[in-house]
Amino acid sequence: MADNFRLLIIPCLNPDGRERFPFEITPSDPDEAVRYKQGIWKDGTLAEYNVCTRVHPISDAVSYMGGYFNDGGVNLYADNYFSPMSPENRALFSLVDNEAPDIVLFLHTGCHKHGKLLQPYYVPAFIEKHVMEFDEKLHSSFKAGGYTYYSLAEHGPYSPLDDVYPPPRLPMETAIHFACGALSIVYESKDAVCSADSPFFLEHILDCHFTLFEQAALYAQEFQQACFALCNGRGLRRGF
Repeated sequence: MADNFRLLIIPCLNPDGRERFPFEITPSDPDEAVRYKQGIWKDGTLAEYNVCTRVHPISDAVSYMGGYFNDGGVNLYADNYFSPMSPENRALFSLVDNEAPDIVLFLHTGCHKHGKLLQPYYVPAFIEKHVMEFDEKLHSSFKAGGYTYYSLAEHGPYSPLDDVYPPPRLPMETAIHFACGALSIVYESKDAVCSADSPFFLEHILDCHFTLFEQAALYAQEFQQACFALCNGRGLRRGF
């Protein structure tokens, strides 16, 4: 590990939404999970994903606002990144601009296996290549640890020729890349459970995150060296 290695951890980017979600573990009842994650429209129906992102800010459109949103009704992952509406994202973009990190990881849940990376959108081919390389290393590490991993080779990469392309909005990780040049990635894990008999027991999910952090720290050095090589040692800011 490099002597100047620096790790910054933001435990929760949306404390407003987390305070509104009264569980340590996601409820097993799907409707209850949607209620507390995305909220309830004023007509009493559930504000399901991804429809809940169509009204933004959502405050005046719901009778109950779920944990996706800050107290101003802004979904931080669907913000206007060129002029952020949320103070949380303004602080985040200021931080990455000052720090110029090599790798930025956003931790989400929503995978049916122990973990996966999301397909990057609207990023240079150079970044897509390194995300795929990191994904392969992460896949190998999970497999060695006895954990299941949903690789990009299985669920991506998407092509501009696919029906699902282009994505409906600029994702946060892409905006962060263009703000600071980092390899900016979303990692999604399986929702953890309390039962020690389950392969998705809390300790297993935690172990997978330790693997993620270890591999990210190792790959950050490879990515930094590749950026320096691309810039021919001229000291250009990464990603530009």
